Amino acid sequence: MIYPSTAGNGGAGDGTDQAILLTKPGGEVIKPVTKPSALDVEGLRKMYNAPKKSIGKLLSSKSSQFFNKFKSVKGKDPDAGCVS
Repeated sequence: MIYPSTAGNGGAGDGTDQAILLTKPGGEVIKPVTKPSALDVEGLRKMYNAPKKSIGKLLSSKSSQFFNKFKSVKGKDPDAGCVS
């Protein structure tokens, strides 16, 4: 996982008006990453000694048996804005 080229400059918005702070070695802008790569997941599994077998559905998945409870608890947490 890596931060995009505009990360850390204190600007707000969609990134189009932000200064470029870091680029790839060839000068290419690093775009935001919205999900972990397979290598990210493998690294986390190794770091936490987690099994490769799936442990079930995410609580935020509508098909999870705990979805309604999760949504209810999340709705009461003012800091849960980044969880959708």
